[in-house]
Amino acid sequence: MKRNFFVWKKIFVRLVHLVLILFVTGNLLIQDNSELHAALFSQKYAYVIGYVSLAYASILFYFLTCFVDPGYVKRDENSSNPQQIPSNSDIRLRYCEVCNLEQPIRSRHCIDCNRCVKKFDHHCVWLATCVGEKNHRYFWLFLLSTEALIVWSLIITWKAFRQSDSMGRWLALNLVYAMNMNVLLISFLACISLLIMHTYFMIHNTTTWELFSRRNITYLRTIKDTKVNPFHESYFRNIVLFFCACRTVKWENVYTRFKNRNLDPNESSDSERETRPMEIEVSSD
Repeated sequence: MKRNFFVWKKIFVRLVHLVLILFVTGNLLIQDNSELHAALFSQKYAYVIGYVSLAYASILFYFLTCFVDPGYVKRDENSSNPQQIPSNSDIRLRYCEVCNLEQPIRSRHCIDCNRCVKKFDHHCVWLATCVGEKNHRYFWLFLLSTEALIVWSLIITWKAFRQSDSMGRWLALNLVYAMNMNVLLISFLACISLLIMHTYFMIHNTTTWELFSRRNITYLRTIKDTKVNPFHESYFRNIVLFFCACRTVKWENVYTRFKNRNLDPNESSDSERETRPMEIEVSSD
C-alpha cells in the first residue's frame, strides 16, 4: 500500500511540474500580445528556437534528475568490496539495518526512497527522488536552465500586459498574464535560492545534509573547527568532480588524506606515531 502511494506521488508531482512548464510557455507562445507570439509570426525563428530550446533543456534536466540513479548503495557492490577504507584510517562505517549493509562515508539512508544514497544531499519533494552523487549535477543544471527560462518568461510576460482604464477590463485582458506572473515570481524566488545554495555546495564539495546536520555526523563532528570541510581540496577539482566524475569517488581516501595532513601531534602518543603507517596516496576516482 505504501509502495503504491509513493509511486502515484511520483507520477502526480512530475505531472504537475510538466503542466506548469507547458502552461506558462504555451500561453506565451499562443497569446497574440506576447513578444514570443509576435516573433513566431514575424519569422524571427532564432528567438523562438532559443526560447523553446531553453524550455526543453529545463524539462530534460528535470527528468534526468528524476530518473538517473542518485547513487543507491547496492548490496552486492558493498559485499564484494569489504575493504572500504584505507588501512591507515580510523574511519568507522555505519551499518544500516534497513538495507543490511555498511554505508560508505557521506552516505545516508533515505526514509522516503527506503535506500542508502551515496554522497546524500537531500530528498527533493518536487522531484520525488533523492539528490545524490550521481544526479546532483543534473539537479544543478535543471536549476540553472529553469532559472534562465523563468527570467526570460518574466520579461515576455511583463511586456505583454495591456493597459486599460477599468480594473475589470484590465483583468479580462491580462488574466492569463497575471496567472503567469504569480507562478513565475514564486518559482523565481525558490529557484534562485536553490541555485545559489547548490552552486556553493558544488564549489566547496559539501552537501545540504553535511552543512545542516554536521553535529550529528560522526566523521564531521570529530573535526574541532566547524568551518573546515575535509572533502574540499580545491575549487577547480571540486567542480571537475561534480560534473565529470564518471565513477563513484572513494571519499574514505579523501577524508583519510585530510586527517593525515591535519593530524594534531597531541592527539596520539609517541609510540602510536612511531608505528603509524606512512600515508599512501590513493586516487579518489
